[in-house]
Amino acid sequence: MPSLPGFQARVFRALALIPWILLVSLAGHAGPLTPGGLHFDENHRNETHTGEVLGNITLNGSDLRRTDFTGTSFIGGFFDISIFTLAPTDLRQAILNGTTLDGASFNGARVQRATFLGARAVGTIWTNADLRRTNFTGATLDLSNFTGANLNNANLSNTVLFGANLSGALNLAGANLTGAQYSAATQLPVGFNAGAAGMILVDEPSHALLLLTGLGGLLLFGRQRRRCERR
Repeated sequence: MPSLPGFQARVFRALALIPWILLVSLAGHAGPLTPGGLHFDENHRNETHTGEVLGNITLNGSDLRRTDFTGTSFIGGFFDISIFTLAPTDLRQAILNGTTLDGASFNGARVQRATFLGARAVGTIWTNADLRRTNFTGATLDLSNFTGANLNNANLSNTVLFGANLSGALNLAGANLTGAQYSAATQLPVGFNAGAAGMILVDEPSHALLLLTGLGGLLLFGRQRRRCERR
């Protein structure tokens, strides 16, 4: 018969595994997508979720191939590698045109041939993602991190890349960067010729100018409102 201290230690270790066992058992069971929902290793392939609000959702390791997310908001969402199966989130050929992805993470995701036309993706994380032939035309990608991301044949034309980190991106020379706007804060690979790639250097508006512009807009709105009330 095992000694009591050793037996108790084994019991405690077993009990500590129960939450993990429950999570693993739930992984793969596709439930409805909800804001802040936890969806590990689920199958949502070929579904339609257009115009939805799914902020802070976790879809790590899920199969999202050819799913239509047009116009959906994923602010703060997670599309990373699953902690259970170590499988990457699969977004191949998914449609994310016009989505809002600020602060979302796509670490290690498979995103080949997906479309992000006109998407807003400020501060997104694309580290080690496979972005080959992904179409970002017209997307806003300010402050995004592409370290280790494979951009071979990706379309980044007419994107906004102010402050983005492209210094560690793979195959950047093989991407279409025609008309892409970048700033002095944008990090590019050493020796990369942005002008030859068709990129456009733009002076970012200062924070003070943006603040004054916003205040001016508020004052103008206030005056117009007062005039309407007088009528």
